[in-house]
Amino acid sequence: MRFTCQGNMVRFFFILVLALFSAAPAMAAGETDVCRAAAIKAEKDYKIPDGLLQAITLVETGREGAGSERAWPWTVNVLGKGHYFDTYEEARKFAQTKRALNVSSMDIGCFQLNFKWHGGAFDSVASMFNAADAASYAAEFLTQLYREFGDWKTAAEKYHSREKNRGKVYGRKIAAAQQALNSNDAPRFPVATPLLTAAAASAGQLGGVELAVFTSLSPLVRPPGGALIQIEQD
Repeated sequence: MRFTCQGNMVRFFFILVLALFSAAPAMAAGETDVCRAAAIKAEKDYKIPDGLLQAITLVETGREGAGSERAWPWTVNVLGKGHYFDTYEEARKFAQTKRALNVSSMDIGCFQLNFKWHGGAFDSVASMFNAADAASYAAEFLTQLYREFGDWKTAAEKYHSREKNRGKVYGRKIAAAQQALNSNDAPRFPVATPLLTAAAASAGQLGGVELAVFTSLSPLVRPPGGALIQIEQD
């Protein structure tokens, strides 16, 4: 990896490097593709178009690891803020703690099923992290939406939101991810981690930087003053 810096960006540069190296979680064997494997099986079981459920779990929970973007099972979103955990136990404890505080609107697991609306179909908060069970439920839900609206594109949009504009934006992300998956091309999505957020905040203190980090690790970061950091992967 080669770094080219122009301008006085030392502090930002240091935080950004740390963030990039921290973006890849420690992935235990069997955890790297658990969401995708469950999605593939559910697609076959429920006769869902190839790659559609895989695209949903990737867009919902995609996280950089092992050199590529992968759906991550230990993901919880509370009030619009995503939380990634390295282990099931960490994710379970976090979700159960939030539930004990009467938080019901949280998205859980591979398919980011909202506990408030879908939790009744599961035995507990913890069980919503089970990739196979969550995939079956997500597939049933998606199939119901297909029957209601008549096409898979609209069904995917409504999976996320029945609000038209939000659904359309989500649908475009799903379509791009599905196309990439079906063409064996690695999808490119922004990576958002706590350290990258800190890097962006620190950059703001240096005069403001527009941060765009993609899983290919080939971003361009250009602050208003024209200073440039280019990160290239050899």
